[in-house]
Amino acid sequence: MAAIVGIIVGLVLGLTGAGGSVFAVPLFKYVLGIGTQQAMGLSLGIVGLSACFGILARLRSREILWIPGLIFAFIGSLTAPLGIYLNQRSNEHYLLMGFSMIVLIVALRMFNKSKGSSSELDSSEILISLNSKNIMAIVLIAALTGVLSGLFGVGGGFLIVPALVMVLGIRIKNAVATSLLIISIVSASGFLSFISSLNGTNDLGLFLNLAAGGLVGMLAGTSLSRFLKGSQLEKIFAILMILMAVIIMGKTLLNSGFIV
Repeated sequence: MAAIVGIIVGLVLGLTGAGGSVFAVPLFKYVLGIGTQQAMGLSLGIVGLSACFGILARLRSREILWIPGLIFAFIGSLTAPLGIYLNQRSNEHYLLMGFSMIVLIVALRMFNKSKGSSSELDSSEILISLNSKNIMAIVLIAALTGVLSGLFGVGGGFLIVPALVMVLGIRIKNAVATSLLIISIVSASGFLSFISSLNGTNDLGLFLNLAAGGLVGMLAGTSLSRFLKGSQLEKIFAILMILMAVIIMGKTLLNSGFIV
């Protein structure tokens, strides 16, 4: 069953990009029946793998800006273990509510992008402007990205891409490509911290089954995406993500006793 879930997650990732990783946590939790903290920790591994796949697909295009990406990733990787630490000591209901809010943010960004009304800048040139104010902003955003990545099992692209575009003046295509580098390193840091905290190997075996299915799904999704309109896919998945977030919120509120 884990391999089938991995294929579904990989298919979504291949069709929609890294933002589709938010489907991993609810599938792991509600289909495989594993705990919230465990689902979010395993999700980090899938996020990291999908980002690596995206990096390989973009190497020839030379869109990745390695120096700012590695600096951002280094800072984020330092705080990702903190997110894992907080995750394993947080109330499950609060984690799910926070995760649902993340899903809503990603879904709204995806929906706006599908309509061609993204608020992100699209510079005609790469104008990396580094001063003390910009450096501080990048450090803070990178640190926050790492914490959120470890805490909720997400890649943090919804923070990384706008930061690279608006703070450093990087073209949107370069920002998206560079974000994959950052996500892969930050997710790896959080996932290794998650694995090191385990007492047994059951989670690692489960992850390998999920990863194998995810690879098959990503290859299939990437192939299918060439024949489908990206804007329509993003709109459909954005709507599904909004519904999923609302359902998770409702179930969490019911289980926590806030709604009788």
